[in-house]
Amino acid sequence: MSVCSSERFNLEIKQFNVEINMKKLLALTLTGMLAMAGTTFAAEAVAKKKGGPDGMPGIDQRMEMLTKQLSLTPEQQAKIKPLLEEERKAMMEARGKNRDMTPEQRQEAMKTRRAEFNKKLKPILNAEQNEKLEKARKGRGPEGAPGYEKKGGKKGKGEGKK
Repeated sequence: MSVCSSERFNLEIKQFNVEINMKKLLALTLTGMLAMAGTTFAAEAVAKKKGGPDGMPGIDQRMEMLTKQLSLTPEQQAKIKPLLEEERKAMMEARGKNRDMTPEQRQEAMKTRRAEFNKKLKPILNAEQNEKLEKARKGRGPEGAPGYEKKGGKKGKGEGKK
C-alpha cells in the first residue's frame, strides 16, 4: 500500500508546521526566561542598593557603614552586629504595632528606640569613635534620624510645608 504524493506532501507540510511552532515556542520561552532573569537581576540590584524590603539599609549595610565611618575593630563589630539585629527586629515589630498611632506618636517611639540603641552603642566605642559618630549626626534632624540631613541649605523631610 503506497501513500499518494499529495498525502505525502500534506504530511510533510504538517511536520514542517509542527517544527516551526516548536521553534516559535522555544523562542518565546527563552525570551520570557531572559525577561524574568533581567527583572530579577534589577530587583536584586535595587534591593542591594536600598537594603531591606522596607527600603532601609540592611544590617550588613549598616555594619559596613559604621565600620567604615568609625574604623571599628573586629571585636567592636562582633558586639555591635547583635545590637543592630535587635534594633531592626524591634523596629519591624513596632512598625506593625504602631499602625494605630499618630505620626507624632510613631516618631516619638522611634526616637526612644534610637536613644536606647545609642545608649548601648556608646560604651562599645572609644572616645574618638563616639566623637566621630556625634559629628556625623550633627547635620541630621531629630536624634540623628536618617533622611533629615540639612546640608547646603536644603530643608529636611517635612519642612517648608504649611
